[in-house]
Amino acid sequence: MASLKSLPASERFEEDVRQFCLTGLQTVALGHDSSDFRDPFVDAGVSVYFYERSIYTPVGQKEIDGFLATDRGFFVVECKNVSGNVTGTLNAAWQAGRETIQVPGSSHANPLTQIKNRIGPLASFLRDRKVPFYLTGIILFPDDANLEGLAESGTLYIHEPATRDHSYVVTCVSRIPEILAKMPPGVVSPEDAARVAKLLGLVVPDAGSPERVLRFPVGGFEDLSSHQNERLLERKIEQMKEKLAGLPPEIVAGQEERLESARTALLATLPATSRVAPSRSPKNLWLPAVASLLLMLLMFGTITWYFQNRNEVQLIRKQNEAELLPELIGKDPQASAYALYLLFYSRHPGFPMDKDLLSLAYPLRTREKANSDPAFRKKFRERIDNDLKLVATLSRFRMSISATLVRYDARQDRFYLTGILPVRLPGTPGTGLFPSRQIGVAARIDCPFCDAQVLLRDWPLKPAFSPQGIFFSFPFPKTGVSEIIGQAPCSGCGLPVHVNLWISPNDVDAGRTSAGKPYISLLGSVKVLSIVLDTDGRELYRKNPPSI
Repeated sequence: MASLKSLPASERFEEDVRQFCLTGLQTVALGHDSSDFRDPFVDAGVSVYFYERSIYTPVGQKEIDGFLATDRGFFVVECKNVSGNVTGTLNAAWQAGRETIQVPGSSHANPLTQIKNRIGPLASFLRDRKVPFYLTGIILFPDDANLEGLAESGTLYIHEPATRDHSYVVTCVSRIPEILAKMPPGVVSPEDAARVAKLLGLVVPDAGSPERVLRFPVGGFEDLSSHQNERLLERKIEQMKEKLAGLPPEIVAGQEERLESARTALLATLPATSRVAPSRSPKNLWLPAVASLLLMLLMFGTITWYFQNRNEVQLIRKQNEAELLPELIGKDPQASAYALYLLFYSRHPGFPMDKDLLSLAYPLRTREKANSDPAFRKKFRERIDNDLKLVATLSRFRMSISATLVRYDARQDRFYLTGILPVRLPGTPGTGLFPSRQIGVAARIDCPFCDAQVLLRDWPLKPAFSPQGIFFSFPFPKTGVSEIIGQAPCSGCGLPVHVNLWISPNDVDAGRTSAGKPYISLLGSVKVLSIVLDTDGRELYRKNPPSI
């Protein structure tokens, strides 16, 4: 855990929030007597899986102050380090005293509109990867900020948990545990949190690691002495043992053993406490012997812990390496920009492969390690070469298009979709806007470093033309329609769906735009189409063309 005193003033509040979420300890408590300290998250029964500071959304590359994962949900955190009276309304700028709280956007923008803009791209990214969780925004202020002026506006909810009426939380740091405690528990499992962390390219401690078990940093708090760290650690264990009261004895025994194992591991990481040189008088000659004995016992305990846990340590190292080199191409790969570039190079062997461009598909820490570690750089480039060989053997790719179910025609027993972009493919002149079998669909592929798109032909859904635009329809029997429509949040609201496709590549082209930005474009034929409802995951329609 970084020393808050060593950080620039602009970063201290964000790090203080991270420290509080991970350990339950705020900066104001550092150096105080820890004998009465209690972790408020433990008391509230809230499980914190991880908190990551200053990350960028995979889509749009927007910076997020913090991302918090708990058993109550996933939270996008926006930190506002201001004090005094904070005022404002839902649709106007906010002030701290007489100063306007600066946020990107128009003059009417405020922290609430800012966090919504941060959540949107991240939620879309996770939804496209079938992560069935909502993201909640938390706008955090220091404890000395007075937020009553926001509450008095009558348009904002302050110090209240998120609900269906408002998907955000506005509060001060120390009130996070009590607000999360009011939200339903068990919504997110440790496995769910680990999956989201992997998708976001985050390396977080394993659930069984000592710092996660005791919510205490490896090496202790840098702003506390060794003695204070030890007292704080002991207090943590006492509090967690109190929470075990009332559980079956066999569970209590297992949990206590787990706590003691974590305690031993963390104590071994604390720096040695400075000692005053002993007096040379005969009555104090035993002090060096006792100190030596204690040091030997500590070293023995550390060595014993290492050999007992070395398999786990080696497993963690392998997991970290797997996270640095995630599998981006499988036997049934997604039509990502990375996969399309590899397809282009496999079909155009005369073009020199731009491995620097391809490396941008991997997490930033992967590229940084490759730049500093020659052995890892060789392994990294071998992975790209192997992916190139694999792509050359593939005959189809997966992709998914977001759309909205907007209407059901009871006379024709058909559902209608919007949100899909139709395009005209080359065909016989003079045969209308979309001649038979010449209708196509264009879809963009999310890519932070290039413009990527796919043009689809052999599109099996029937088009319908209206003054409102072009819709696509598919047959669906009346049975079960009312149940599906009943999932809409309001009368007249659409239902989100995903059109999942398996496509066969016909041609691929790559280059750079006039502005110098890389682009990749694929022309493919639809082989399988499946329409899945986002709300409950049911498949509404499936089309396998005769060519399959």
